[in-house]
Amino acid sequence: MTKKVLFLTSSYPFGKGESFINPELNTLSKTAQLIVMPIYPRGILKEDRINNDNIEYWNLRLFSFRYLLPFLFFAIFHPNLLLKLILHCIDKSFFKTLRNIILIPKNIFVFNKIKNLDIDFIYAHWLSAPSQFALLLNLITNIPFGITGHRWDLIDANNFDLKFKYAKFIRLISYKSTSLLPKSIQKKYQKKIYNIYLGIPISVMYQKKIKKTDAHIRLLCIGNLIPVKGHQYLINAINELHRRGYKVFLDLIGSGDLETEIKNQIIDLQLKNYINVLGYMNHSQVQDELKSGKYNIYCQPSVDLGNGFHEGIPVSLMEAMSVGIPCIATNTGSISELIINCETGLLVEDKNSVALAEAIQRLLTDENLSTTLIENAFKKVSIDFNQELNNQNLAKLITSKDVCEG
Repeated sequence: MTKKVLFLTSSYPFGKGESFINPELNTLSKTAQLIVMPIYPRGILKEDRINNDNIEYWNLRLFSFRYLLPFLFFAIFHPNLLLKLILHCIDKSFFKTLRNIILIPKNIFVFNKIKNLDIDFIYAHWLSAPSQFALLLNLITNIPFGITGHRWDLIDANNFDLKFKYAKFIRLISYKSTSLLPKSIQKKYQKKIYNIYLGIPISVMYQKKIKKTDAHIRLLCIGNLIPVKGHQYLINAINELHRRGYKVFLDLIGSGDLETEIKNQIIDLQLKNYINVLGYMNHSQVQDELKSGKYNIYCQPSVDLGNGFHEGIPVSLMEAMSVGIPCIATNTGSISELIINCETGLLVEDKNSVALAEAIQRLLTDENLSTTLIENAFKKVSIDFNQELNNQNLAKLITSKDVCEG
């Protein structure tokens, strides 16, 4: 019998974020009927959202006058249950408690919508508002739920004790993510924690010898122009390479708060003719760039900002590895789960422009090393970061009999 799953997101199918949800829906909808509902719908409806007969989208605002009457009836006829919901919203932080409590009116409204739909399971992305929403629905309906945790939501640590206690499973997207959890949570709920990478589509085989369409030595870096991406260190590395006589070019794809600062740095170093800030590109355009044959090396100069603010496993890095571009990255966050130094790529310490320059120079002068890295990198992403296989494992976890029947 086909399972029915309420799939909770932060904003998807609205806005630019949560693009990783598309492939999950595509895989999960093959074996289950899905109701997809964002907790905070914001932004423009995604044109590339997954649409098929097994997916229904609910667009319910966080606040609406429609929620008032059901909330009042619930308060009158189920005062003890309402008190229980409120108590299960309390966190050590007042602001987190408030963020949790404001979900209750919408939660009760959704309860009334689903109570006759025979929902088998609730699945929530993020250990923040969506999982709190799932917890509250579980308290009202006893429908089991599971959670995917990412990175910043692990640092936020909102109401973890109760979420981990009641959830059937918590899926984390890297092994590094586990270390961000409080030690007490790791120890107490280790049997509930699963590590399943997000991954990428593995459909086009790499070419050991990419046919170069550009006579120049050209590097690529993809990422929002924000502090954690460490672009300034890569720009300084390009300057160092020029000082050594390597007139390399660099394309930066992305936009963000540091765009003006980065452009000024390029001008100050007199690299305007060598470094191009290409701005924002959608995923299809990025794919075209990666497969264009223009690039000798891909660089990910990310930095650790402290207090858990660092990279996860950048999708663009996986994608570069999948199309046969040798990669250099910094040893921050979860990147070492993807890049094994001198095996699937080169790892250098973060915030070190000279180390970046030396790694780039090494790949430019050692063709055998580049070839080895390309071959091993493709094997790595094909096995550990294969999106379809990983999403199938997630789907099995969500729709398994033991999970759905509690």
